[in-house]
Amino acid sequence: MQVSDCGKGIAGEDPERLSTPFVRGSNTRELPGFGLGLSVAREALALIGGDMNFTDRSEGGVTVSLCIPLQ
Repeated sequence: MQVSDCGKGIAGEDPERLSTPFVRGSNTRELPGFGLGLSVAREALALIGGDMNFTDRSEGGVTVSLCIPLQ
C-alpha cells in the first residue's frame, strides 16, 4: 500500500531517524506533534513481519510505502 501527500517532504537524513520514538523531522519545528506516529506504525508493521519505506517526491511531499505480508 502507498500513501502520498503534498506537504514539505522529508529532509536529508530524516527518513532513518523518523522511526525512533520522540524524533521529529528537522523541517517540522513549527508544527505540533510528539514524534510518535511513524515509530508506532513501524513497530506495528514489524510485529506482523511488514516494513515501511519513504520516498521524497520531487514536486513536494512524500510517498510512504507499507509492505504488509498476506500471512
